[in-house]
Parts: sequence; C-alpha cells; structure tokens
Amino acid sequence: MPQGKYVVISGVGPGLGTKLAMPAFAADWGGEEKALEFIKSHNVMGRITTDDEVARATLFLASDYSSACTGATLDANGGAFLP
Repeated sequence: MPQGKYVVISGVGPGLGTKLAMPAFAADWGGEEKALEFIKSHNVMGRITTDDEVARATLFLASDYSSACTGATLDANGGAFLP
C-alpha cells in the first residue's frame, strides 16, 4: 500500500467486563458483585473479558498481521454482543 494515501481505521469492542469499564457499570447496577453476575449471565462464554485479552486484540490491530483489515471492529468481549 502506498504510504500517505490511505487512512485505515479499525477498533476493538471490549464489552463491559474490563477493569476500566467496571466502576461506571457497577455504580449503575448497585455494586460490583451484581454487575459481574449480570455480565456473566449475558455473555456466551459465561465470564468477563480480561484486560489482557482486550490488549492482545488491540496489539493485533496495531501490528502488521492486520494489514488486510480496514474498517474492522474486533469484538473482544466473549460473545457479549451476539444476538
């Protein structure tokens, strides 16, 4: 790909289970324990996504391995967004 002619934008959809999102989510649900149970019960994998898993997805998109990905959202959320 010629340099300087294209903009590639991709993103990661981390879901609600990460440590960064938990304080705000827990405040809305009456505490961290209730929030964790809600997330687990609405997640295909039955657990929350770890920050490390989200970081690996982000590193993939930032690496040369994702050179064919453009306009992609990598859902690193354990299936939380599945219908």
